[in-house]
Amino acid sequence: MMGNTGRFLFWGVMQGESIEPWVWDPYANGGAGSFTLTAPKGQLDYEMYSAGQTLMKDGKVITAGSYFDLVTGQPNNRVSVFNPDTDTWSTQVGSWLTVGRFYPCVTRMPYGEILVAGGQRHNGAPPNTGTIWIRDNPYEYNPDVVNANAAWISPTTNDFKFVNFPRLYPISGSDVFFTGAAISMYNDPPNAPPYPYPTFMFKVPGKTTTPLGGTTQIWWRDCSAMIRPGVILKCGGFNSPDRGTPDPPAEKRTEMIALSQSYESQWARMADMNHARLDFNLVIMADGNAFAVGGSTVHGITSTAVRTPEIYDYANNTWTPVPDHSSAFRGYRATSWLMPDGRIALAGSNRNSTPSAEIYTPEYCTNGTRPNILTAPDVIRIGSARAFTITVDDPAVNSAALIALNATTHSWDTNQRYIPLKVNGNGTTKSLSGLTTPAQTPLGWYMLFVTKPAAGGGVTLCNLAKYVHVDVPSF
Repeated sequence: MMGNTGRFLFWGVMQGESIEPWVWDPYANGGAGSFTLTAPKGQLDYEMYSAGQTLMKDGKVITAGSYFDLVTGQPNNRVSVFNPDTDTWSTQVGSWLTVGRFYPCVTRMPYGEILVAGGQRHNGAPPNTGTIWIRDNPYEYNPDVVNANAAWISPTTNDFKFVNFPRLYPISGSDVFFTGAAISMYNDPPNAPPYPYPTFMFKVPGKTTTPLGGTTQIWWRDCSAMIRPGVILKCGGFNSPDRGTPDPPAEKRTEMIALSQSYESQWARMADMNHARLDFNLVIMADGNAFAVGGSTVHGITSTAVRTPEIYDYANNTWTPVPDHSSAFRGYRATSWLMPDGRIALAGSNRNSTPSAEIYTPEYCTNGTRPNILTAPDVIRIGSARAFTITVDDPAVNSAALIALNATTHSWDTNQRYIPLKVNGNGTTKSLSGLTTPAQTPLGWYMLFVTKPAAGGGVTLCNLAKYVHVDVPSF
C-alpha cells in the first residue's frame, strides 16, 4: 500500500510467520534505498493474511476481513484503519462486516464510499478445507459519517454472489465493472455461469447486472489496470475452464475494453505479451504505459518463474522486454508499485520465500535532464471548467497526468488509474485541466507527474511527483 507521505505499508502472508504490518521509507537516510522497515504503533491483535484493502479518500488505509480468527476458526469480519500521518492502527469497533471473509474485493467508489464484495469463508474450523461462497450483499461504507457506531450499508435485501477477489472497477457513483476474478477456485459454486465467462456492469444500489463487453478469453490469475479513464487493459493468466491442480499454463494474451455509456463496448484483442505469465503485477508507469513484472507460467511453481519484465506501449500497442530482475521468485503474492520518482519497486512473493525488494529504473528517468515541479496546489477541485496552475523549472514541459496511489494485493489493484491532463502555457507557468467528474477521477490522493520531450525520442520525467488531493468544488 502506498501512502501520500511517500512511504509504503506491507504485511505478510501466513499464520506463524512474520505477518505484522511494517512501513518502508525508500527516501530515508538521504535516499540510500536500504530496505529498512519500522513497526507502526498500535499493532493489530489479529492476522491480516488475505484481507482486502484500499486507500480511503483521506489517504488512510482501510482493511476488511482476513483469513481466519484464531479463536473461532472462521474468517475475520474486522475492519481496521491505518493512519499514515501518525503510523497508527485502529480497529473500527462497531463497524465490522456482517459476515467474515477472506479474499474480498475492497475498492473506493468515486465519491469516497468503500465497497466490499465477494470473498470466501471456511465451512468449519481449520484444518477443514471445505469452503462456502459468500452469499451476502456488497457493502458500502461512507467515510464522511464515520463515528464510533458507523455501520456498513447493505443497499438492498437482494442476494448476489461474487467470487474471490472480484475485480470491480468503479465507473460511476453507483456502477462497477466486473472484469473477472483474481484467484481460481477448484469448487465452483453450483450456479456459476457457463464457461467462457461474460463481463458485466454491476449497479450497487439494487444489485442489478447488465452484460457489457461480451466474453473475455482471460479470466483467472491475470492482471488488469485502468490505463486511461474508462479503458481497462488485462493480460496474462489463463482461460481454460479446467481449473485443476496445478492450474493450466499461462497465456500471452492481451485484451482491452473502452467503456461507454451505450453499453456497446466489447473486449478487443491486442498485441500478445512476449512472455506468457500469471500471478504477476501490472503497474501503470509515470508516462502512461504499463509494466508487467514477475509471475510464473504455472501457479506456485518456482521453476517456471518469468524474470523478464516487459512494457506495454499504450499508443503503439506493443510489448517490449526489459532486462531481467534478480533471481528471486516474484510470483504469487509478490507486489509492485510506482514510486514518486517514477521508478518501480518489486517486493516479496509467496510466504517467506522472497523477503527482499528491488527497484527498476525506467528510461524516462535517465533520458536527459529531468524537470522539477516547483509549485502545485495541495488540493485540486474537480470540474470540467476548472483549471489549476503549476510552475516548473523547464518551459519544455508539455505533458502532465495524475496517477492514483497503488493498493496492490494478490497481483491486482483496481485503485490505480492514469488521468491525462491538458497542458497550456509556453513558459514555466502551466495551466492544467481535464478533470471532469469523480467518476473519471475518484476523490482522493494522486501523484502529479510532468514530462518533457527527450532529445533522442521518448520523454523525460520530472524528478519527483507532487502529491495532490482531488476533492469536490467548494462553493
